[in-house]
Amino acid sequence: MSEEELLEIAEKMGYDQKNTEEFEELKAQIAKMDLWDRSKVLFFGEAWQKH
Repeated sequence: MSEEELLEIAEKMGYDQKNTEEFEELKAQIAKMDLWDRSKVLFFGEAWQKH
């Protein structure tokens, strides 16, 4: 997965670009997600965990 794709998913999860430490944590979380979960994040945004 490219850095650009990671950034897009992190932003949909509520990532604030001013907090680079948060991005590192989200990258680790995103890396553990399967394709279905990443797709839900992109579609539903921050509410993805409800679906």
